Amino acid sequence: MIFKRFALLLSGISMLGLGLSCSDKANFLIKGKEQTTSNPQGAGAGGGGDGPKDSNSTPPEEAGAGERAGASNPDGGPAASTPAEVTEQLRRCQEARTAGRVKTMTMDFLFPASIECEWDKNGNLSRLDRQVRARREQYLDFVVPQSSLCDIRFTFPSQSMQYDDEIFFIYGDTVVMSSQDYRASKVYPTGLMESDRGFVKYQWAGDDALLGLRYDHRLTPRYCLESIGPKQSPQLCQIPETETAGQIRLAIPSERILELSQVNGLKFDDEHAQSPFKSRFGFVTTGDNDDGDCEHSEFRFQTVIDYIENP
Repeated sequence: MIFKRFALLLSGISMLGLGLSCSDKANFLIKGKEQTTSNPQGAGAGGGGDGPKDSNSTPPEEAGAGERAGASNPDGGPAASTPAEVTEQLRRCQEARTAGRVKTMTMDFLFPASIECEWDKNGNLSRLDRQVRARREQYLDFVVPQSSLCDIRFTFPSQSMQYDDEIFFIYGDTVVMSSQDYRASKVYPTGLMESDRGFVKYQWAGDDALLGLRYDHRLTPRYCLESIGPKQSPQLCQIPETETAGQIRLAIPSERILELSQVNGLKFDDEHAQSPFKSRFGFVTTGDNDDGDCEHSEFRFQTVIDYIENP
């Protein structure tokens, strides 16, 4: 197994508004080589580096490292509703693991601290108590190189995690976790829509969107993909409450990671997943009316990506 480590450090990041993209230049470091880039969708990195390193160079053991939720099917293996191409890809990955052909790539990401909503700008509205009126969006692009994707695992180190009012962690355009559950419900009749495959699309304005929804502390419980319901395990999904410090945890089954990647652009053929696979992670904070809304402290996380290198 070959281990590659990609360090991604950003001093600038794009803040996207409805119908308007304000892109800052971002400095990022890939394996010690400092570069400057300008990207209309945000800062991104992937691939490259100084070549393979031995996989025995284990990443730092941090709280939540390597956690994985159980399979969607309580009896083990993919759920009955898992698409056939995803089930087949899981089989290929299992065969490759048995043969010692699965490789691992580790990426470190940093979302810089964000301070204050941009009221009346970039699709945000003016201040109004107890209503979602403004947000800040940050995005980081990433690339899985010439490969057949098997899994993505998330690690969130112990860090001061403060935010106000609420936060959303996004993969592609899908919400994977949020500090409140903004899906359409009795509380939010016009909330975010959940697809028939169980994925919630992030939408700021328009139909089935966040803008203008009712807001209050603890109005709904947190939301995590595959970790919802009254028996949510803190080992699988943990988000600190707003305006506090704490630690995030997130674990998603392999088949759901592949389905989620498929929804966000990953394509399968008879032999391999599409290569290279490009997507992005997003971090969003919202606010209603206060100074300091839409803020969050610096946010770091790590992904460990398992893949079969294509010939």
